[in-house]
Amino acid sequence: MDPHFLPSLYPGIFVGVILGIASGGWATAIVGGIGGLAGAALALEIEKWVGHGESFLSLVLLIACAAAGAKVLIVGFQYIKKISGR
Repeated sequence: MDPHFLPSLYPGIFVGVILGIASGGWATAIVGGIGGLAGAALALEIEKWVGHGESFLSLVLLIACAAAGAKVLIVGFQYIKKISGR
């Protein structure tokens, strides 16, 4: 893998945790961090496929995919909490 793979995932974790804290408690923050991590990994794969390299567009893509991944998991987690009665 690329030597910049792991440091590129950290912003995804941070974005996910911030969205999770804003949406609920600590459990939601953990779920958001996992979703942000998955979104950041997806953004890196998209970046490799498109071939933009390190540019401002790749940073925007990373943040957008991390936010989308975090939001999808947060909404799913909150739905599961709602239907389970917790």
